[in-house]
Amino acid sequence: MNQEEKSKKKYAKEQGYYRRIMAFYGSEIFSFPHIYKLKLAAYTKAFSAGKDFRIGNRVKIYRTHGLTGKLSIGSHVFLTDDVTVDYSGELIIEDNVTISEGTKVYSHKHDLYKLAHRISPNAIPVTTRIEEGAWIGAGSIILGGVTIGHHAVVGAGSVVTHDVAPLTIVGGNPAKFIKDNSRRV
Repeated sequence: MNQEEKSKKKYAKEQGYYRRIMAFYGSEIFSFPHIYKLKLAAYTKAFSAGKDFRIGNRVKIYRTHGLTGKLSIGSHVFLTDDVTVDYSGELIIEDNVTISEGTKVYSHKHDLYKLAHRISPNAIPVTTRIEEGAWIGAGSIILGGVTIGHHAVVGAGSVVTHDVAPLTIVGGNPAKFIKDNSRRV
């Protein structure tokens, strides 16, 4: 068995493990207070999250395209309901970050030439970083390769295609600077 086959086998095994955790602990049953602790313990262990990691219902954390990604979740991070997190590349979520309902965070891009000519694989792993104290509004989309600066705020429904400077508020599609947020710190 060559190195590529070993890598694919390891990936399939890991994905199966994560799928089982997501299917079992991702259900509404685990939102009850006395069972919620089991859900938190499973997610914290599986995804190496820091202390006081909180997670809502129907949160999806996954990798795609057979890429071997890396996920790093800091302390005091809150992923609210219906959040989708793709860590096909590298995803770093630092301390004290809140990601609101329905937000999607990606850590890969697609090679448009390969995609247009149906050449596979066309996924390119990139690093997406959400720095300390950032707040991502409900329904936002964070595309791969973006850095959200420390204590930045992304308005609800925004599509973030470029880096967000620290201590700023952005919003819209694509997300644009709205105002300075230096009072927040």
